Amino acid sequence: MTTTALRSSLADDLYALALALRTGLGGESSDYNRLWNMTLLNLLQRAGALVVHTIEETEHQAFMWCAEVMDTRILEITPRGEEVLRGIFSLRKEEQRAARGDVDRLIAVLSDETDWCRLGTLFQAVEAGDPAVAECGRCDWCRHYNVSPPSRVPFKGLAESWAEPPPLGRTRLPTGITVIHPSDGDDDRSLHRMLTRLAAAGIEQYVVPAGLGEQVAHRLSTMAVRAGFVLEDRHLLDGSGWAMVNLPTAVLLAQAPRQLDTLYRRFEDWSSAHPSQPLLLIAPAGLVLRGRPLEQIASRLAPYGEDILDNWTLY
Repeated sequence: MTTTALRSSLADDLYALALALRTGLGGESSDYNRLWNMTLLNLLQRAGALVVHTIEETEHQAFMWCAEVMDTRILEITPRGEEVLRGIFSLRKEEQRAARGDVDRLIAVLSDETDWCRLGTLFQAVEAGDPAVAECGRCDWCRHYNVSPPSRVPFKGLAESWAEPPPLGRTRLPTGITVIHPSDGDDDRSLHRMLTRLAAAGIEQYVVPAGLGEQVAHRLSTMAVRAGFVLEDRHLLDGSGWAMVNLPTAVLLAQAPRQLDTLYRRFEDWSSAHPSQPLLLIAPAGLVLRGRPLEQIASRLAPYGEDILDNWTLY
């Protein structure tokens, strides 16, 4: 491992380190040393002694780790520095003991006698927060007590458990509801072009007409989205519990969507609850809501054409 130490510009007592971890020098011994160094850096970061900012592969088959030292005592070759390192290595031993304890508990759940559903007990053992689950109806305990598998799993929707939006990147889109008229054409090519533009503009949630969910999800899997949630509009109306999550959203409206007024009320409520998020209504020109053109009711702005999305692209 080659190390270069630079005085950090953030504070006088902090240092920036550039560490080159080379591969393929000296065979297995070199690879072992490289992996040991990587493990050590990760341990120092978990202990809060340094922060790894970037890892880049160089042209010389070396991984360059750029880290900032938060506790400069680890750089001292003194009794004080040795004491700090001993404390950090004791953290590793505690992590190993905790990991062994977790494995032992899982083995006990799978192999020992149980006084409740084995699958439910296993789920509660590995999930945080003591989640409430129903009996599976298929394990040995459930079969012994004639517990049937659940016919319907209650679903609260992602919005119930994911109240805060994830850090999925920025967007240049206007906040609130904006109406966009798609270009002429309703074939596969037009759909693909629209999805590509929306993905490039930072849209991470797509509400689509019934029957299009699987197709849209498949297309988004090849595009520049990180979440790419897809929800068919029928699920917002059928009482199944599905809900829109707090992410930049585009709604693809059909030429004559069923229950448009009820559906639009869902979008209004969502936009009011998340005023900092953009909500794009991709609606064909001439769509009427409550006896008036949709854009007169939905947006304070005049409707845009599809090409406007190119002005909001992130790359």
